[in-house]
Amino acid sequence: MRKGLIIGAIFIVGTIGGYAQQFSERIKPLQYRNIGPFRGGRANAGTGVVGDPMTYYMGTTGGGVWKTIDAGQHWENISDGYFQMGSVGAIAVSESNPNIVYVGMGEHAPRGVMTSHGDGVYKSNDAGRTWVHLGLEKTQHISRIVVHPSNPEILWVAAQGALHGPSIDRGIYKSTDGGKSWKKTLYINTLSGASELSIDILIFFTRPCGNTFENLGRWFPEEWGVACTNQSMVARVGKPYTKGFPMKKEKWRLPFLLPIHKHYLL
Repeated sequence: MRKGLIIGAIFIVGTIGGYAQQFSERIKPLQYRNIGPFRGGRANAGTGVVGDPMTYYMGTTGGGVWKTIDAGQHWENISDGYFQMGSVGAIAVSESNPNIVYVGMGEHAPRGVMTSHGDGVYKSNDAGRTWVHLGLEKTQHISRIVVHPSNPEILWVAAQGALHGPSIDRGIYKSTDGGKSWKKTLYINTLSGASELSIDILIFFTRPCGNTFENLGRWFPEEWGVACTNQSMVARVGKPYTKGFPMKKEKWRLPFLLPIHKHYLL
């Protein structure tokens, strides 16, 4: 079984380069065009729906959340009447149940002219027709929401926090009950917010993660800002790599080891 896993992984890694080159050639004739909407304001957040190439959600900095079900030919605002504020920083649609949509408020790309804050997290159980507020109002600016790929009740929120002063309402928040309650699982200090968040499927399913974090800056360049749980930085296919750090450089080049970096790994 172990030999089969390793050989399979080597084959996959070997074909990625060829596939990427073919894909690059195929998309050369494509050109971007503006598909609207034209009164939503700047957009900081957007997402599609797994298995539905026609449906997309967009979060704007002053116009709330918009949705299209025909690949951008028509857009409809779906947050008016439910949201108390119009600045959106993040949108996430559950992979396992696309009716469940989470929205984090407060644009996450600060700029000198004007940056609008938000009032926490909203959730829809019916693909955006209605919404409920889930709290985290004091976070003000949410940069990313990640939903567990098979359980829509588990999610993480990356909060930048207030832009112009110290705040304890920053870091990574986790909920295991669909946003009814929250636990702060990563906090640095009153001036350090979370600007990005990602989840790695292979590592996530090898062991439970996301409850505690360890600063791994001593093993990586300082600018990477790496933190993770349970030292799960590298995983074999189907089996976690648990021999700890530091690792020899040549091990990073083995095709059946998958280095994950530049992320807060959950």
